Amino acid sequence: MSSLKPLFAKAWKLFKSTCRQVLDGFNWLRKVVTTAITYGSLYVFGSEVTWQQLWDERFVSSTHTDRDLSKAEDLDLLLSEAKAGFSSAEARRSAITDKCKTLLTLSSLLLTLVGVLLPKLPLPSPWLQVLFFVAAAALLNAVILLAIFFGVRRDMVIYIDTKDVKLNKDDLKKTFINNYLQCQTDLDNRNDYLVEVYKAARFFFLSAFTLLVVVFSINFFRADPNEQAKAAAKELRSDHTFLQSVRGDKGDRGDKGDTGPKGDPGQKGDPGAKGDTGPKGDRGELGPKGEAGPKGDKGGT
Repeated sequence: MSSLKPLFAKAWKLFKSTCRQVLDGFNWLRKVVTTAITYGSLYVFGSEVTWQQLWDERFVSSTHTDRDLSKAEDLDLLLSEAKAGFSSAEARRSAITDKCKTLLTLSSLLLTLVGVLLPKLPLPSPWLQVLFFVAAAALLNAVILLAIFFGVRRDMVIYIDTKDVKLNKDDLKKTFINNYLQCQTDLDNRNDYLVEVYKAARFFFLSAFTLLVVVFSINFFRADPNEQAKAAAKELRSDHTFLQSVRGDKGDRGDKGDTGPKGDPGQKGDPGAKGDTGPKGDRGELGPKGEAGPKGDKGGT
């Protein structure tokens, strides 16, 4: 039994390695698909972005370089301004996130409404069907973009390292100033990317909403009210759940009522048409010979 343990360990290690490769491949494929959707959406929206920027999920709007603070006189003021700039970037992120939450709620409600009304909405014209399909695709794309917006990403944060503890007061302030400025630059670059994603999602949401309003309006004015009423009545009659809820449960059988008065006799109907002649019957048997009749008178000569 002890000789099988190395084989089991090797097989388990191979299994974990294979699973990791499959999961990594799936994660890479998911990343490619989401990046392609974002790239296509921003291209349609009109943003000039590169594939690498969308892959990194950040724009390079600005770059950070450490400030030379050797001749700085008021380090406290510089540190407070660096903190204020970083807080402003965080507030901008929070504002964008709140807007995306609101837009995601509206998109989800509209997508649910479309799913509910789609089976009940007659679209006789092919171009109305095309418009409706484009609107549904745009709305779905808006939801996907908002889901991409809320993806988990790595952000740059400020922390105190072991070597920072050994610094004197002024050098520590200088380090914090550059750290805050670096985090602000990283957050601004990420915010610029998220703002473009939000604007593209809002564009597709508004486009989908406009197309749906156009489709419903055209269908409303073109449809015959009587036809709509007949279709609704037919659908309600075929809905057994609705009919059961309207009728309610079947009650107990009531008592037998009294016999009603006898009605007047109806008028005599017209005689029916003469029927066809039936088939000729079989010939009967020969009857017995009858008696001789009286003898007749003799004739004259």
